[in-house]
Amino acid sequence: MFGWAAILWLFSAIAQVLLDLLFIVLTLMIRDVFLGIAVAASVLIAVLVPVVGFLRPPGRAVSTEDEPELTALVRRAAGQMGFEAPLAIRLTPIPVVWVRRGLGGWSPTLFVGWPLVRGLTEPQLTAVVAREIARHQVTGRRHDLLDASRHRAARALTSRIPPRRAAAAALLRASSEYRWPVEAAADARAAEALGVAALGAALTRATLVAGAFDHLGGRWVAVLAPRSRFPGDLFEALEEALDDPHVVRQLWAAIATDGAADPWLTSPWPPLPPRLAALGEAAGLSGGDVAPALGASGGDPVHVHQAGELDRWAPRELFTRSMNDVPRPLRVLDDPAEVLMPIDEARTTLRRATRRDTVPEAVAAAVDALEPASMQRRTGAAGAGTDEGTDWRDLARRIDSSVSTITWPGRDAVARAVLAGCLGQVISADLLDAGWTSASRWTTAVLVAPDGRTVDLRELIDQAMETGDATPIRTLVAAGVSAASPGVKATPGAEV
Repeated sequence: MFGWAAILWLFSAIAQVLLDLLFIVLTLMIRDVFLGIAVAASVLIAVLVPVVGFLRPPGRAVSTEDEPELTALVRRAAGQMGFEAPLAIRLTPIPVVWVRRGLGGWSPTLFVGWPLVRGLTEPQLTAVVAREIARHQVTGRRHDLLDASRHRAARALTSRIPPRRAAAAALLRASSEYRWPVEAAADARAAEALGVAALGAALTRATLVAGAFDHLGGRWVAVLAPRSRFPGDLFEALEEALDDPHVVRQLWAAIATDGAADPWLTSPWPPLPPRLAALGEAAGLSGGDVAPALGASGGDPVHVHQAGELDRWAPRELFTRSMNDVPRPLRVLDDPAEVLMPIDEARTTLRRATRRDTVPEAVAAAVDALEPASMQRRTGAAGAGTDEGTDWRDLARRIDSSVSTITWPGRDAVARAVLAGCLGQVISADLLDAGWTSASRWTTAVLVAPDGRTVDLRELIDQAMETGDATPIRTLVAAGVSAASPGVKATPGAEV
């Protein structure tokens, strides 16, 4: 384990080392004292950054005087795990939970994400905190060193240099085998103290809350950032969105795609399905018996006295980039249309990806790409040198070039999600113009037909890619054609 930690650390540091060596050589060549000072300063900063980060930990400190209920919950969770050492508590704006070992005689610190404090019931939050304390109990310094090295190496996964991305993925995948025994032992220890069903329900809810933060919150931020805005009511909006069953279903699909694209390379927690399976196997239960129904709350969230202030603090902490670049808040609940992908953008993206001049032609080409047989027929008819033979994987890469950076075998899952999202957005707008209605204020993919049927466009498009039969999609496209006919007036708000 020490060996893997050293390899990962050296891999992540090699670029900085090479850069420093380059500057040192330049300094020797031109004998510039100021450049030498700059190099020395950069090396010193590189050494001191981890120390400063430890001395000034992220997040916001929580005291018993300010939040007696939350600190009591942490003490109760620690007591359930037989953990007697005092824990300092810090709230972070992201949905994570971890315990950092104290330096020397210092007490360990529990970092807990405000999204989880707000989105989990008191029993669920107690279980998640207890489980993380259990992980702290079964790990040692070498595990901490390996985790820190993996975190540094994970940054290379976003590199623009393909060999560096591939090397980082290979190293992370090879070293991940050392993580599972630790995580499984922590789950087992927590389940023994809390009960398998309670822990399974808590892990399930925590995964869903984190997925909503990443996917819904991430989409809103991506749309608002170019306008120097951010979702000021992020957590209120997420809470309301999670009450929508259509959103919950789509989030679980997105979480599954995340798992396929990133098989536990960078995520702080292992994938949920094998964890629930392992807990169930140990207790003689099936995976479905481990976690109760998702709608079961099991109580209310812990009372937090500074909740309003924390709701304002966390988004600003996340989205304020610098003192000179401070975005303004926007209330998502007041105008959800502002945070959904503009239909004009989706149409332009699809036309560019399919290389067609009109939206109907782009939609037809994209639907053809869903069917390999149709694509082959059109390729044979068009002849060589044309673009008629583009399949759905190529089309997804044209819609979002980052698909190409995803390592196998998860690339197809991400490509399906990208294409289904873009094509579904365009088709849904045409159907709304044709008289259909939206089933949810949080997603344009689920619509209600005039006859009362509920249709999830993304699921149908995904099925078409899976089966190679796009007949249901062609039927929906035909239903939306009437919106483009002369004399048909577009439905107000159809671009939401």
